[in-house]
Amino acid sequence: MAIIVHKDVNEEKLHALKHEFNDILTTQIHNYFSGDCIEVFIVNGNAERVKKFSKELKNPNYTYSKLIIPS
Repeated sequence: MAIIVHKDVNEEKLHALKHEFNDILTTQIHNYFSGDCIEVFIVNGNAERVKKFSKELKNPNYTYSKLIIPS
C-alpha cells in the first residue's frame, strides 16, 4: 500500500505517475484531507516495478509519502 499527501497543484504529476505504473496499481482512493489531497494505492506486482514506484514517491513536492509492505 502507498499513501501520498500532496497539494492540488501536484495532481498533474501524480496523474502521470499513476499511468506509468498502472500495471502494479490495482486500487486507488483519492480524497481531500485538511486542505491537501490524499491518495491511497494498493500496489501488487513485480518487485522491481514496486521499487521504482517507491523511488518516485520520494518527490519533494509531496507533503508526505510512504510505501507500506506487509510482512
